[in-house]
Amino acid sequence: MSDFDVIVVGGGPAGATVATYMALWGHRVLLYEKSDFPRYRLGESLLPSTMPVLEDFGLLDKMEALGFPRKTGGSFTWGKQEEPWSVRFSENPFLPYPYAYHVDRSVFDAVLLDRAREAGVEVRRATVDEPVLDGDRVVGVRAHATGEPQHEELAPFVVDASGPASVLGDRLTLRTYDGGMRQTSLHTYYRGVAGEPAGQEGHVIVTSCEHGWFWYIPMSGGDLGEASVGLVTGQEFRPEIKELGAEGFFEKALSGAPRVQAMIGPRAERVGAVRGIKDWAFACGRMAGPGYFLAGDAAAFVDPLLSTGVTLAMLAGYSAAVCLSTALADPGMEADATAFYDTNYKRMYSVTRDCLMYFYSGNASREGVFWEARRLMRFGENAGAKQAFSHLVNTVAANPHPAARKQIHMFKQFMAHLEHPLGEMRKEPAFRLLMEEHGAPCLPLSALSDDTICRPNGSVSEACVIDDREHRLRKERGIAYDQDRPVFSSTASWLLGRNFAPLSGEAVELLQEAGEKGCTWSELVDRLSETWFMSRDEAEVEGLRVLGDLHREAFVRLHPPPAA
Repeated sequence: MSDFDVIVVGGGPAGATVATYMALWGHRVLLYEKSDFPRYRLGESLLPSTMPVLEDFGLLDKMEALGFPRKTGGSFTWGKQEEPWSVRFSENPFLPYPYAYHVDRSVFDAVLLDRAREAGVEVRRATVDEPVLDGDRVVGVRAHATGEPQHEELAPFVVDASGPASVLGDRLTLRTYDGGMRQTSLHTYYRGVAGEPAGQEGHVIVTSCEHGWFWYIPMSGGDLGEASVGLVTGQEFRPEIKELGAEGFFEKALSGAPRVQAMIGPRAERVGAVRGIKDWAFACGRMAGPGYFLAGDAAAFVDPLLSTGVTLAMLAGYSAAVCLSTALADPGMEADATAFYDTNYKRMYSVTRDCLMYFYSGNASREGVFWEARRLMRFGENAGAKQAFSHLVNTVAANPHPAARKQIHMFKQFMAHLEHPLGEMRKEPAFRLLMEEHGAPCLPLSALSDDTICRPNGSVSEACVIDDREHRLRKERGIAYDQDRPVFSSTASWLLGRNFAPLSGEAVELLQEAGEKGCTWSELVDRLSETWFMSRDEAEVEGLRVLGDLHREAFVRLHPPPAA
């Protein structure tokens, strides 16, 4: 019998998060980490979605005491105007916190791993070599410490949070690279900087240029100085980078980015050399399988543009912990928990990737080979383009939707500043169908009549949802409202399975009787009378009550009958 319920490979944000949650919930956890902490990592800018995790771990006071600058939003020189524009977290009432942090990852990651130890996680300094398999099921790992023989440790589940090395993922599933997102980042740090412009204090600042785009992230002034500055460029420039060297190419690109130069200022000193990383987007074919889960960069990597890396790693850690807790408590739920994690992780990656591709294409007027290569995309197959088209042609206003409530505010801020090739988008058959299906005007409940069309705003299904109190999954019947028609869905909502709303039995039955395409109110009452074993008058009264609740939450739409 194993001494542990779960083995975690890797002590970065994803691994430390899943390990800490599991330990806090009473499970026995072993974590392998091959590096001594603190150790350097790139990716300093967090998002507000990390804050509830830090709150759960009791680390908010620690974050303040460490002096990490608060991240209050983002500013972009991007899209159809030359002047910078900003997104401020405080203006979005649906974010869990109005700020996050810019962190020194060597310090931040050590804080998370120390918290795991405090929670009861056994942390061992060793390198994991391979999974132990029983048929196609992972039942443990083989590992070795420096100078010591390889040993075997068994557990019911293993989480691979080993970063891009993907110790398990590389052996158990196929990794697919995205040829459309072949980026390279060159980055360094500065001390004595001039700082952010007025009104952009605390922001991550993104500035597009001929060679790609720069980030500027304010830092706490420790070993890494007061600013992280990086250039994301394309593989198109590999020959020039090889010729000039990383530093020479970085300085050449910086000379074409006057706003970044101004923030660095004339008196700044660079801290260390210019470093390079190949940020080539990829995703594993399976994010979870028999006995294993992949999290963070071990599962997928998209692009650093929207600062999602650490945030998604920590949210994946939470999601994996919930799924593991579910499977350990009820082995009969293991297949459901695995499917929940795998499916939602893939959707999260797909939606994020599509939105980033559309974001890149929205900077179309920028000259240069980098931008030429990123203007080409198939709009009809891109979820980000579909979301943008819905917004631009006003189908959202005519088609209110639960998924739009929390996302529409920030999405509108982005959409207002990007360039949108509406003429080209209108030619897409997929978008014409979108208009036909979802562009019809919606009616208020007071306008309901016998021939009003009642149409579900989503698909009725059974799905797992996270029970926050029990830290487990439970099955519910309800409505999945953006499976095939993404409507401003956020990456976090996909990862945590939140694009599904549980409904009462009566509500599910009403939506089922209405059918995917909808039916008239008169037809619906007739069907409900049979389903509920009521007289027609009774069914109309009860149906109107249920319909009212669904309409108020935008789970059902009311349309006028088609013109004769």
